[in-house]
Amino acid sequence: MHRTTARLARTVMLVLASGAFVGLCAQEERVRPEKTDTELAAAEETGKAIEQALDRARATGLSGLRLNKAVLTLETGNVKQGGIKISFIIFTISSRVKKGETQKTVLTFGALAKPARTASVKSLDEPLADAILQAAHIAAQVKTLPLSEATVKFEFVVEKSVGGGVSFQVLGGSVGGDIDFSKVSKNSLEVTFSR
Repeated sequence: MHRTTARLARTVMLVLASGAFVGLCAQEERVRPEKTDTELAAAEETGKAIEQALDRARATGLSGLRLNKAVLTLETGNVKQGGIKISFIIFTISSRVKKGETQKTVLTFGALAKPARTASVKSLDEPLADAILQAAHIAAQVKTLPLSEATVKFEFVVEKSVGGGVSFQVLGGSVGGDIDFSKVSKNSLEVTFSR
């Protein structure tokens, strides 16, 4: 009986130790930087903000064009902060440290339906949504040949506010060429329009 109790006690200790170890490992890795960290943005929140930019542009009617496809390319990496690994993050325009090894994630989205009602807008406040709107407006102006398809690619960097909000700066548009890309993720969005 004493041996059985000792074995049971050892088994319980091993199970508790294993559980504590698994708990520690789970705590050492996360996919979201702190909300107040302006140097890093989660890929998930960036993707949601891209979706909102596409929807804002689409709501304008895109000069009568339809958005057939959007290809989003995010440059992501990993960092350690306070011994905790943060994965699948984007280095924002405020990043002060070298980003190290990164990977590219490419997401392809299908056609968006034309909105039921459109707001006739000449420009939008958000730079990426406005770039999409302007590209559609220019593509719609081509009248010499019937437009079958127009593809435009925007490169952009992510900006994050202290409150955690994500916005974008379009390269060659709202931001110049003085960005240190050894510290900042360079992302792109390619959109395809048709009539």
